[in-house]
Amino acid sequence: MNNSNLAKFLLILFVLMALTVNTGFKNNVTKIEEVHGIQVLNSTATLNTKETFTSKVVIDSGKTFERSNAIIRYEASESPVFEVYGTLKLINCTVILSNPVDFIYISGGDVYLKNVTITNLFEGTAGSLFQADSGSRLYIDGFEAHNFIGADLWGTNNLYLSNLNISITDFIHIADSNNVTLINSAINFLYQPEPDGSVSQTRLIELSSVKDVKIISNTINIPVEALEFYSALLEALCLNIAENVIVKNNRIVNGGKIIVTYDARNILIANNTLLAEKLVEGSELQIDQDSENITIINNTISMFWEGIEIYSHSKIIVKNNTVYDCDTAIKIEPINWNDVADIVVEGNKFINSNVLVFYTIGVTLKNNSFENLARANG
Repeated sequence: MNNSNLAKFLLILFVLMALTVNTGFKNNVTKIEEVHGIQVLNSTATLNTKETFTSKVVIDSGKTFERSNAIIRYEASESPVFEVYGTLKLINCTVILSNPVDFIYISGGDVYLKNVTITNLFEGTAGSLFQADSGSRLYIDGFEAHNFIGADLWGTNNLYLSNLNISITDFIHIADSNNVTLINSAINFLYQPEPDGSVSQTRLIELSSVKDVKIISNTINIPVEALEFYSALLEALCLNIAENVIVKNNRIVNGGKIIVTYDARNILIANNTLLAEKLVEGSELQIDQDSENITIINNTISMFWEGIEIYSHSKIIVKNNTVYDCDTAIKIEPINWNDVADIVVEGNKFINSNVLVFYTIGVTLKNNSFENLARANG
């Protein structure tokens, strides 16, 4: 090999080594995927970067902030950590907060989080997890955070929340949004009594003015102390002006209104376990007078003042549910008693819940069964 060829060979070798070091890829194979409209770069990156920020990170429109396998320490007291007008992508990251700040604010931007954990280095409650304005997009698959206030998301279409494990002191509010998914998540309410002892309506999860929603295979926990304090004013899952909603395979514990609908249509409530750890006055699964086309099927409902309370008269099906240890199994009381109800109550099993109350005409009762069993303390 002459000197000229040797020089070329060495130059090529040097360039290849430099690329390998700078990319940090063990195997530099990348793939671009689009998830709910957000382009995501997948690679076999083995970076373990550590970064410290002393002021909030602002991501302008058209810009992208992306970290993979990173530890991000945020030492500022300024909220939020990330202010997103462009694109934020965090994959396999830990975010360490030194102060009780808000996490992410989105205004028309895109946020993609996968396997992200937040660690708090302070005592007490942090700020809001997520705040979003109309036109923003949020996709989460794997997220853990505790001792935060909650989330407030407006106009966030194609919202996808999966594998969350969060504890909040207030509520999750999703409004003016279409195509919403909440799946395989654990949401825990951290009860903090009002300092003055006052009691007002409290909601843990509220979906308002939404369409095409799936709430599937989640665990929603409220401590019994909160149920005792708020009683019927505590709503675990509220569907307010909602259309085309599936609530399926969830476990919800200790809501005063365990599920409640207001002006909701085309709602399926199926295969859920809905229970309270203490019987309090006014607790129930409630369908309000303006809701219609509601199917309540194959649920297990226990320890409520009224297992199912229906104020609507329009296209309601209550079928194959097991209701036990409720003061009243089912109560149907349309706002206008003279309306002929289009309500079917079929194939349900009522255990230690023998009282059915109907303040209407036209209810169809078919193949329901009643059992009186000795209670554990009886």
